[in-house]
Amino acid sequence: MPSGGCAIRYDGKRGIVWKIKYRDGADVQVKETIGAERDGVTLKQAESELRDRLHRVERHGWQKPKPVTFTDYAEQWFGEGQRKRAWKPKTLLAYRTVLRHLEAYFQQQPLGAVRPRDVAA
Repeated sequence: MPSGGCAIRYDGKRGIVWKIKYRDGADVQVKETIGAERDGVTLKQAESELRDRLHRVERHGWQKPKPVTFTDYAEQWFGEGQRKRAWKPKTLLAYRTVLRHLEAYFQQQPLGAVRPRDVAA
């Protein structure tokens, strides 16, 4: 096993889950969930993922990406949509209005924390 990290077996309520822990290129400790044993993930697969991460850190200085906020994603989505889909003026106006309302509510929340039921509410 390469030095600088470890594969961790976690016994949770829903069974065994494999995680890996290592330091990224910015020397920040990172802990990632690889998967659950019920989904076929094994210690060997977790160690393989760990070797892959350590290789990326050593060779390329890989760092864990920062969480994407709702506002960041909305701006990116809207900009790409305008360019790639050639929306009509009324479509642009409608989407801008909806995004303005959603951004007022979700603002800097991580994108992963926003659920469909939150949007519907």
